[in-house]
Amino acid sequence: MITRSLLIVFFLIMNSFLSWAQTTKNSAVSVKEFTDNPFPFEMNLEQLEKYYGDYLKKEKYTKKNRFAPTQKDTIVRFFKGKTEFFFYQPYNGKPLFVAANIFDKRIKIKGDIATTMTSRELFNKITYPDTGSDTIKISLPEGAYKVSMVLKDEKIYHIKIEARNNYH
Repeated sequence: MITRSLLIVFFLIMNSFLSWAQTTKNSAVSVKEFTDNPFPFEMNLEQLEKYYGDYLKKEKYTKKNRFAPTQKDTIVRFFKGKTEFFFYQPYNGKPLFVAANIFDKRIKIKGDIATTMTSRELFNKITYPDTGSDTIKISLPEGAYKVSMVLKDEKIYHIKIEARNNYH
């Protein structure tokens, strides 16, 4: 009987330890970390294709380069429904991330933040003050990205991410 009681106590202690380890693993993301890169991977064309290439469709458009009219630049759009990611590739350079509009809950950004998440869950994931507004804008002057989240019925409805400059 004592052995059984000790075994139960042991499992209870292990269970509480494991749940504590899981909550510390999902710690909040700082605003600096979030504005440096809100994606859980380095945002470039190859990484986006690696993570979401099977899910998102891809389109390419060409346009004349402003400074060299005989050359063509490329705009690459990944999309599914209203969700879309845009890259701009000059004729003589690598593709640069420009912007994203995320409406799909399957696409998660840093901190496992996704649409349909409640505002309470969001503020548990990112260290940012709750302003009570329907639009949350997260940016820093030196941050590479500007992120806006639109809330609808206290849930994230739309995530918009814009690259501030294309030199990162």
